[in-house]
Formats: sequence, structure tokens, C-alpha cells
Amino acid sequence: MRIFAWELKKIWNWRVLLLIAALFTLAYITMLYPSLEGNYNSVAFTGKFTLEEMYDKYGDTLEPEEWADFNIEARYAEVNARLDKAIIGDPLFAKYEIFSAADAEKINTSYDTWSKEKLEQFHNIDQPAMLEKLYAAGGSYYNYYTAYDMLQELTFIEAMFTETNLSWYYDARRNFRDDERPVVRRLAEEYMASYNNNLIRRDITRNFSSVAAGAAVLAVVAVLVLTAPMLTTDRSRGIHYLQYASKTGRKLFRTQLLATIVSAAGIGLLLIAAAYFITFAITDMSKYLHAHIAGYDSWMFYMYNPTLLQYALLLGGITLAFCIGAACLAFILARYSANIVPMMIKSTPAAITLGVLAVYTANQALSSNNAVFNVVFRGAVLYSEAIFAAGITLIGLVAAAVVVLREKRADVA
Repeated sequence: MRIFAWELKKIWNWRVLLLIAALFTLAYITMLYPSLEGNYNSVAFTGKFTLEEMYDKYGDTLEPEEWADFNIEARYAEVNARLDKAIIGDPLFAKYEIFSAADAEKINTSYDTWSKEKLEQFHNIDQPAMLEKLYAAGGSYYNYYTAYDMLQELTFIEAMFTETNLSWYYDARRNFRDDERPVVRRLAEEYMASYNNNLIRRDITRNFSSVAAGAAVLAVVAVLVLTAPMLTTDRSRGIHYLQYASKTGRKLFRTQLLATIVSAAGIGLLLIAAAYFITFAITDMSKYLHAHIAGYDSWMFYMYNPTLLQYALLLGGITLAFCIGAACLAFILARYSANIVPMMIKSTPAAITLGVLAVYTANQALSSNNAVFNVVFRGAVLYSEAIFAAGITLIGLVAAAVVVLREKRADVA
């Protein structure tokens, strides 16, 4: 146990920890936070504000009697009245044959038959003025949230919870039901047969998976930086020759591997906890922790139905698996590096490779768009992301164990 503690001290020194803390802070400020801020607060057409209102009022699911209480017909009437007030009698809207709220969709009309001059006039002058007037008719949410946006959002919400034919939404559902990937097809059938009542905002899961993917890359790099020097330092100083002089010394490689794995798990847990805590602290995602995630996000289908908390734990587990795999790889590379320079040269492509794999595994995990699910498992294996991450860990552990066994019988270093 004392030897194990000394091996841990070789890894956990204040200089390396300070470097990792600086790396995490720099990466979060320059990459993760700007991406989260931009995506999370964007007004994507995902029913953002209405779903949030419904979630605050009804909880994480919507029951039929709650849908009736929501009274979408009255909401349509209210928004249409606001739009009519802004549109009717206004010559600017009449110029483009928009005479009431029913014609509001013409703002996004086809421009194929328009002249170049008319297009420039519309885009540069008239459309901004029209949208400004529609915003003035909205009045209750954010500055960029117009009454026209409200109308679109209500249409989206109605399509989620009723049989209203919003074409792109139901085309997506039908496409998933007829998908050539067996897992997608089967889970889409099951989901469509159930009452679609999850009230989580559709951008929450997507944005959180992006943060988790970034955190996974940081964790993998940090593990390689933290654990790589341990064996390399022993070999550059010639200390490793003493290990071959006795039976106990030859067992030291096993102790060093264990110290490497424990250290990787520790730094992985610290970075996961820090990244997730900051993300939940600077957004209101935490209030959705008990909301289920299954559903359609544009042309992406979240196929399973864990809560957001369970989803976060799964992504944390995937990141931890990659950390252990990275630690085993660092252990192997250090064994075959004479000093820190060749070790770092070897570690660079290894870090890039594992980082890319971690991103592809964590980003949009459990969805029909996940790269590992589609490319590696061809859409045919349940929970393919978790299986792939476990496979990385297993390969690393087996390879490192082989190196340890070989060292026990090696004649020279």
C-alpha cells in the first residue's frame, strides 16, 4: 500500500494539477461556454418558450386533461389577433399580399419570380421593417421573440401533442418509422404508439451532449498529460533497472498500472463534475433533470427515454471509460519511451484519436444522429455508445495487462 501511495505521488504533483486546471479554465471559457451560450439561448424553432411555460406549469409530462387546460385554440386566437392588429391596413404588408395573420407565412415565400431590385428592397428594407412591426405586436418575451415566432411555436407544439399535420414534423416521424436502421425503426414504432408527452425543451439534450463531448476531450487530454510522465521519468533516470533485480520489483509495474488507472478515474471525475456543475449553474438546465428526453428534435430522434439526470450520468460514464482507456494507452507508450520527448511525440496522435472518438461517442448520444451508432454499429445495436466506450476501456486494460505480464519475465529493460 505504501508503494502504491508513492506511485500516486509521482503522478499527483501540484505543477501538473495547475496545468490541468489552467487547461480546463481556458477551454471552458474559449470553447465550451461560448458554444453553450450561443446554442442554448438561440431562438431555434423547437418550441422553446412554450414548452418551458408548460413544463413550469404541468411538470415533466403532459396529460390529456392538461393539454385541454392549456387551451391552444385560445392561444392561437390571441396571437392571431395581435398579428392582425399589426398587419391589417398596413400598406407595407399589403405590398406583399399579406392582409392578415393567415397570410403571415408569405414572409418566407419563394423569391424565384422576383426581380433583383425587388429582392434587395425586401431583404434590406421591407422585411426588417415588417418583422419590427410583428415584434411590437408580440410584446411579452424577449426582444427578438415576435408574435410571428409565437405563431410558429404554437404550431410546433400542436404538432407534438395532436394529429395536426405539420408536414416536416410528421414527415420526420414517418421517416423514422420506416428507417432502414433496425433499432431506429423499432424504437420509433414504440414511441409513436405511446402518448408523446415529454415536456423537456428540445434544445436541452442536444446542447448538453455538446458540452459533455467537449468535457470528454478535455478529460482525455488531461489524463494523458497527468499520467504520461510517471514511467517515462523512471526510465529516463535508469530507475527501472532496479525493478528487474527482484521479484517484488517486477511486480511494481502492476502497481504503477493500478496507480495510473486510479489517477485517470480521479481526474476524469473531477473534470466531469466541474464541467457539468458549471453548465447547470449558468443555465436553467438543472430544472429539467427529472424530465425524460425521448422525442424528435428537428430531424433527429432521441430513441431512449431516460431522464436528463440519467443521461448526464451515462455521458459521464462514457467519458470516464475513455479516461481509463487513455490512461492504459499512456502507460503502454511510457513503457516504450526512453524519455519525455518521444513520449509526448507519441502521445499527441493518441490524444487526437481518442479525443475524436470521445466526441463522436458523446455528441448526440442515444439519438439517431450519433456517429458511433451509425458508422460503427450501422444502426443495429442498442446502446451502442456505451458499448463502444466500454470496448475502448477493455482494449486498453487488456493491452496494458499484457505489457505488465511481459515485464515480469523480461530479461532486460
